Amino acid sequence: MRIGDRRGEFSLTPQAFDNHCQEARVLACRQGRPSVLVHEDGSGGRVVTKVFYPRRSWPKGWLWPHSERFRRMLRELAVRGIAVPVERAAGRVTGTDIRLVTYEWLDGVDLRALGRQLPRRELAAFVADLHALGVYCRGLHLGNVVALVEGGFGLLDVTDTRLLDRPLPLRMRARNLGILCAHSEDIAVLEHGTWSDLVMDYCRAAGLSVAAAARLRDRVRMEVVRRSIRRQRTAGLGAGPLIGVLSGRER
Repeated sequence: MRIGDRRGEFSLTPQAFDNHCQEARVLACRQGRPSVLVHEDGSGGRVVTKVFYPRRSWPKGWLWPHSERFRRMLRELAVRGIAVPVERAAGRVTGTDIRLVTYEWLDGVDLRALGRQLPRRELAAFVADLHALGVYCRGLHLGNVVALVEGGFGLLDVTDTRLLDRPLPLRMRARNLGILCAHSEDIAVLEHGTWSDLVMDYCRAAGLSVAAAARLRDRVRMEVVRRSIRRQRTAGLGAGPLIGVLSGRER
């Protein structure tokens, strides 16, 4: 039986897992290994397999495997009315700590693929809704948000998500917006002030007061600067000119 046709719990031999990786289309890799694959089920529908490899940070992963956290978040976010993939099955590769979760394809296009056609105001409203529902997604970037065919937006990878029983406080909103606005793969779309416009659209959608909007904008700006400096230091480029450009643009 193909993986896409399985339901519930299952297991694969290492050879069967290797065969699946070769036959499926690889959408993403982690440290040189396939982590997200898409394939067809018996009816011709598209099914995604997300692969969870063991991590070195053993305490958290050991007490609560990342695959189980992903499955739990799918269920809890769906209860809150957020469009997320629907799980089909979960399994593991025998003799290893590799775990698998298969889910139905979320029909739409990720926002990163839209480039300069980014629906900025709609995205800002979606993020404001997430925060109002107490959702803090550390994987919030354009490649993880899908513009759905039927309208609206959905989230793909929700493994690293935190849920509160109340709307997010301002500091968490700023940090989350900083993740979105300063992601290394989205700089080309969100630079030149676009991220600042996105934040202002967010403030309007969230109904923030003028004072709260000003505080949020300042905090997001600092998050963008901090993350950009870290990225440049990692690349060995230095940080001096960057601070001047960002700070001057936002005064």
